[in-house]
Amino acid sequence: MIGWWPDFEQAVKSLSVGPGMDTGAQINPLVSLAHRNKVAAYLDDARAKNAELIGGAAGPDANGFYIPPTLVINPDDRLNLTREEVFGPVVNLIRVASAEEALSKANDTDFGLTASLWTTSLQQAMALTPRIHAGTVWVNTHTLIDPNMPFGGFKQSGSGRDFGPDWLDAYTESKSVCIRY
Repeated sequence: MIGWWPDFEQAVKSLSVGPGMDTGAQINPLVSLAHRNKVAAYLDDARAKNAELIGGAAGPDANGFYIPPTLVINPDDRLNLTREEVFGPVVNLIRVASAEEALSKANDTDFGLTASLWTTSLQQAMALTPRIHAGTVWVNTHTLIDPNMPFGGFKQSGSGRDFGPDWLDAYTESKSVCIRY
């Protein structure tokens, strides 16, 4: 595949899965059985349509709401897991021929909460990030959240922003007062 691929695959396979209160766990259970079943259905659909899935460790409890960390290699663009927000430990790795193709695929969705751009070119990162339709764009990282920066999505990915100065504005009402004295 690509130079960093074996390291990335090994990193996913070595992730520790466990209960939310386990400080050693890197992947925790999902919020509910319904959500666990929804994410499992995305993965089952991908398998049924011949996507290559590489999974990490399963959860410690068969009765828990666990999904193993999973890589989906070059999934079909029409799969639900490429078109919707999964909110589970699933990463789609999509090979593209050019930066423009990557941008087109990234923006071809009704959602826009976050995006990750992986590149060795700072110039390319600076050129592409403003063109990605997502509320947060990470470059060469993922899920880094700074409470000083606004967090929220574009399109169907919610409204408003958490964190940063925008967060406080959501809980305030401004008032103008004019006094002629």
